[in-house]
Amino acid sequence: MVRGEDFQVVGIQVVIFTPEEQLTPAKFIASVLRTHATRYSGEVQAIPLPERVPAEIPRVILQSTDQDFRLEAAMSRINSHWISRTDSKAVVAERAAECWEPVRRFVEENSIAVGRIALIVSRLLRDANPAQTLIDRFCSAQAREEPFNRSVTFEIHNHKQYSPPCSLNSLSALRVNSWVRCKTASILEDNAPAILVEQDFNTLAEELESRCFKPDEITAFVNLAARETDVVFQKYFPDEFPR
Repeated sequence: MVRGEDFQVVGIQVVIFTPEEQLTPAKFIASVLRTHATRYSGEVQAIPLPERVPAEIPRVILQSTDQDFRLEAAMSRINSHWISRTDSKAVVAERAAECWEPVRRFVEENSIAVGRIALIVSRLLRDANPAQTLIDRFCSAQAREEPFNRSVTFEIHNHKQYSPPCSLNSLSALRVNSWVRCKTASILEDNAPAILVEQDFNTLAEELESRCFKPDEITAFVNLAARETDVVFQKYFPDEFPR
């Protein structure tokens, strides 16, 4: 059996969504580089786009010289990425906090209204036959015999919605989406076969217009999401399987 501890964390993304188009590219660049110039010392891209371009398309991109960190700012959302270029046993909570910090400063300094939040975690495992490994893990004996015999690629996709426990009272009844995708993939460097697990833990899209998360609530959500994604991942791939 494939164990959870065998996977490598290869990507973490914190995303905030705004109900209105609030980005001023110059203010965003100044805010981030004022405190994180060392991290985002790579090429700065400020892209002048026509008004008709969708609001979720990035207008500003900042990145580290080693490309481990990347910030994409659109009119209606900000994506803060950390990407592992080597095998990583990264702690999700620590990397998620690093992704959120420069965005937090911009949100606080400019009183940005945030109506939705997401944490996305990607994990990867080299595997000689990823389709069969996933089928053996999640399918019954009958399904393994038919229809899933001789599968070349395979994917399971599960979506749950619930209210996770949170110590912050204002988030105690918050409903969240927990999306989990386990699928076959290949590693870019050498095209080796692998299993990719993507988790997308986010607040509800239908509440974007009605909610306004304060910076301390977003911090609490990022911490909560980091913990929950680890807990949920262990349900799919435990470190230890029952005997």
